[in-house]
Amino acid sequence: TTVCSWKGTANYYDLRVAGEKNSGAAWYYATPKDAAKNIAGRVAFWRGVEILE
Repeated sequence: TTVCSWKGTANYYDLRVAGEKNSGAAWYYATPKDAAKNIAGRVAFWRGVEILE
């Protein structure tokens, strides 16, 4: 976990694609602070993650 002063505590997911692990590549704020309440229930991605529809 990490803590942001205005969003709160972030929790992380590791992703595995084609057998390769991408540690901490997704994160979410389970109970964000009031200033960031619009991100509750959302998951963010980074570290080379590409979302395809």
